[in-house]
Amino acid sequence: MVAMEHLEQERNQINVQGRALAAAERQRVADIEDLLTQYARFEDGFEPVATNRISQKEVERQRTSLERIRAVWERVQALE
Repeated sequence: MVAMEHLEQERNQINVQGRALAAAERQRVADIEDLLTQYARFEDGFEPVATNRISQKEVERQRTSLERIRAVWERVQALE
């Protein structure tokens, strides 16, 4: 969450410079916005699960969610 907030602040700082953005700045903003959108979709679909009596289907669903959040985290780290 903190890393996502930092990226959002960086995007806002780039966007409020009051000048035309360089190509690298536009790409950085696009990358950050794409990542924020991907994270928001993940967060909307995330539901904690009680650990007792979990079905295999639920385990697989949670594994998929974990893989998605890991992918988001890797992108966050690459942008920092």
